[in-house]
This record gives sequence, structure tokens and C-alpha cells, in this order.
Amino acid sequence: MSEIADELEEIRQRIQDVIDRLDDIAFRELRGAVSRKEMKRPEIERRLTRARNALLRVLPMLRDDTFPEGDSE
Repeated sequence: MSEIADELEEIRQRIQDVIDRLDDIAFRELRGAVSRKEMKRPEIERRLTRARNALLRVLPMLRDDTFPEGDSE
């Protein structure tokens, strides 16, 4: 694997870790809302879900096969 491919893999893994944490927090907020018998999704859960979805869209952009060999930009 090339140096850039290694770096991109590390970045993708970090982003995936953040996505997983956002999921955990959002689900915790949803469970809390259910236990409080709230009728609407909590605003924080909606924001966390939007952030998670944005990060999911980033992952394919960082695949190493999307960069030509020798392209350092």
C-alpha cells in the first residue's frame, strides 16, 4: 500500500470511529426521549444524525483509488 493509501485508511477509520460514537449518543438520546414519553425526536438527536450522514458521504471521497498515482493534492 502506498503512503497516501495508508494515511487515507487511517483517516477513514477515524471518521468511522466518530460515526460510531455519534450513533451511540443519538441512540442514547432517543432512548431517553422514549423513557420520558416525549412525542418528538430530540433536536440533538436530529443534529447528530445529520452530522453522521455528512460523514458517511465523506468516506467514499477518501478511497485511495479515487486519487491518481503521484497526485499529492
